[in-house]
Amino acid sequence: MSDKRWESLCEKVAFAKTYGTEAPLHFTLESEFTTNFKWPKKHVKHEPSVNIGSRKGYADTVLEGDGFGIIIEAKAPGVGLGENQKNQLISYMELYKTERDNVKCDYGFLIRQRDGACHRFLQWFQRRPLGGGYRHESGLV
Repeated sequence: MSDKRWESLCEKVAFAKTYGTEAPLHFTLESEFTTNFKWPKKHVKHEPSVNIGSRKGYADTVLEGDGFGIIIEAKAPGVGLGENQKNQLISYMELYKTERDNVKCDYGFLIRQRDGACHRFLQWFQRRPLGGGYRHESGLV
């Protein structure tokens, strides 16, 4: 990618992951979005709750925009991106409504480190209108 902000985000995320827990990773992501991407801090939600039937789940980070939301799930080192993580993200996208506009999140990202500090593995999802499922792509960033 030509945008240096994404490269910076990836480098800082890689360093945060060396701690072995998700908390520094989430803080780093949220800080990067408010600092380098100029996302308004009040629209960056840290671990907002999501009602899933009779239990609560917690999305890692939600970025709220004007009429849309993006859910970001970042996994700690050693956690793969399989069907469970994909289904968790899609559930959050279906059930979470933004505080800003009370809309569902049409976009979601799963992020994990892969093959050293220079490569990030990213899966992204886009909800299709009228129950049309999800568009899904993945690859290295």
